[in-house]
Amino acid sequence: MPGTTERSVRLNRESLLRLWKARQNTSIPDTASWVLAIVVLAFVVPLTGALGPNTLFFTAHGVPALLWTVGLLVLLGLLWAIAYLALRIVGTRVSPAVFDRVASAVVFLLASFGAANVIARLMWPQFWPLALPLGFLIGVGITWVARQARLGSVLLVFATLAALLPMVQPLLGAAPVANAATFSASTTSPSVYWIVADELQYPLLINDSGQVREVFPNIRSLQEQSTTYTRALTPANYTDYAMPALFNGVIDVGGMNPDARQDMKESRGIFPALSTQYSVVMESPLFNFECTGSDCVNASPDTQAGALAQVGTLLADTVAVAGRVSLGPPLSDNFPSLDGRWRDFFVNDDGVAGSTLAIPAERFIDAIAEKQQVSDAPILGLWHTMRTHAPWTVDAAGDTMYPRRLPVVPGSHMVGTNKDGRFTTDELAAMGRRMYADSALDFDRQVGIFVDYLKSTGAYDTAMIIVTADHGVGVTRLRDRRLGDSDDQRWGEVTHVPLIIKYPGQTTPEVVQTPRSTAQIAQTILDTIGATDTGLELANALDRDPNSAPVFTNVAGGAMTRWTYANQALVDPWTPETLPNPDLPIAAFGIDPALIGTAPPQGWEVPSDINVRALVGDSTQMVLIVDRLADSCSPKPALVVRNGKVVGSVLWGRDDVRAFSEVDSNDDLPVLRGWSILPKAPVDGLSIYCRPA
Repeated sequence: MPGTTERSVRLNRESLLRLWKARQNTSIPDTASWVLAIVVLAFVVPLTGALGPNTLFFTAHGVPALLWTVGLLVLLGLLWAIAYLALRIVGTRVSPAVFDRVASAVVFLLASFGAANVIARLMWPQFWPLALPLGFLIGVGITWVARQARLGSVLLVFATLAALLPMVQPLLGAAPVANAATFSASTTSPSVYWIVADELQYPLLINDSGQVREVFPNIRSLQEQSTTYTRALTPANYTDYAMPALFNGVIDVGGMNPDARQDMKESRGIFPALSTQYSVVMESPLFNFECTGSDCVNASPDTQAGALAQVGTLLADTVAVAGRVSLGPPLSDNFPSLDGRWRDFFVNDDGVAGSTLAIPAERFIDAIAEKQQVSDAPILGLWHTMRTHAPWTVDAAGDTMYPRRLPVVPGSHMVGTNKDGRFTTDELAAMGRRMYADSALDFDRQVGIFVDYLKSTGAYDTAMIIVTADHGVGVTRLRDRRLGDSDDQRWGEVTHVPLIIKYPGQTTPEVVQTPRSTAQIAQTILDTIGATDTGLELANALDRDPNSAPVFTNVAGGAMTRWTYANQALVDPWTPETLPNPDLPIAAFGIDPALIGTAPPQGWEVPSDINVRALVGDSTQMVLIVDRLADSCSPKPALVVRNGKVVGSVLWGRDDVRAFSEVDSNDDLPVLRGWSILPKAPVDGLSIYCRPA
């Protein structure tokens, strides 16, 4: 009996081995289809699922989604041909047994990696090591099936259809369009000018007494004839959600179901409904009125770049999206964040590229004049400008200190920050605030140009003028600037935005101190111009309490994290040092201003390992990036010296900036980065003095 049992076990083992070894699927085309189907299911389907609903991605690159989809199909066909030819060459040069091992190994490796990747991405991202053994087991099973069943071609067809579905769905239907509004016959419709400064927080513009700060004279003058809402809160902290929420009167973005939220993102809200009576002017780097369907965005590509450069950017950005959404952790962490961006994911300029995004007042004025040449209809104008969006590049005179498109320094999002976009010291945070405030000063100047234009044409008195922001930002030390380091900063600087409205005929200032949502602006416009029956469900107008308590939604990473406003205390974070002040130059940040123009104090030294680079623009000021070995001198601010006199300071960050070979070829030694803003001059002749370590 023991011998019989052993023989039975041996026979069963041999049967299993024969079952495994006996390849039934000898079709090379079908095996190539198995290979490609695995790639499509594991990696292409997540990519198209992310890009299909994202109309901004394609318009930002100047490429229709349909053309991109055709290119994807061509690429998949090419990959199948490569797999087929490779397998055909192997099959004609080796024995069937060797071919079986090669083909099985290819399918096993792709299936194991793909399965482990899907598990790590969807099921247990925090326990990604567990995905490896599970992926191995799934890979074994898929490999066995691929060897036994001629199902690769069928699977490839279904996989391709699954990949195409997210791309085709937006093409089959457009976002809902509002009905044509009904206008009151007894109402003379006033022109409406809606000015949105991207990332402009409330406390920068307005002090804790509810008054626009004196350093912003043009908006302060407008406030003297306007209504100021001192507790206006934005619905969301990313532009591609916050702006559509304003157009559509949505308070709770995070509370919407995904389909309704996508419809909102593709809609222009009240603008189509009012276009029967109004000439619509929409000057925005992201949104466009002169279009139809769900492609009504205007995130146009860099027209100065050549065709090859634009194609290269599209390919690089597609790779960035694929790496971020198709790969699981930790591999996906090696690709750039996609939050709040539409293109140039690998460029460290925080997603704002090109000076055209900072739309000047003159461009808005020219667009209005062009409309008025062909129609007597009142104007419904949206001026959405990135003047105040990071990275902050202009000086107090509005001149560019360094190009926005420039990758400031590898690993840094903007001047003064580390690779995560955070300011690592109090001094650097103060410098960041000053740069932010200078950009707001430039925006104030732009508003002044526009208001002067309205007054010169006689249109000012009867116009409705709205000045607000899509959302604010914080100058942060710990977290993303669009979330804030603390609850106080989140509510006070990110959620809390300026809202100043001059109603038609208004001449005296008013103040509303009760909480409001900027989503109430849309209905307020309708009430002011006497429009009804738009077919949209909008939040109440600003003369009433909001339909519900204002909700702030953080949409980072695709997750909707909601907070409901509960009358949180608002803290003014601004000081005379951080607001524009000619008596406190940025060059003197971190040191005693009295040192400017004097000789370096005794005991200060010039380290031998300093490396200095300059970022120069049209401004009378420039930015210096200064790198040194971490232990070469004190971490306290250093001095910039020219001709024996101190001309500015260097503020050191705290993060280790490894792999900066210009300072030291040994990447094992930590390098620290410093930043300086000082009057423009040749870098040659500058010396950096610091305290001994």
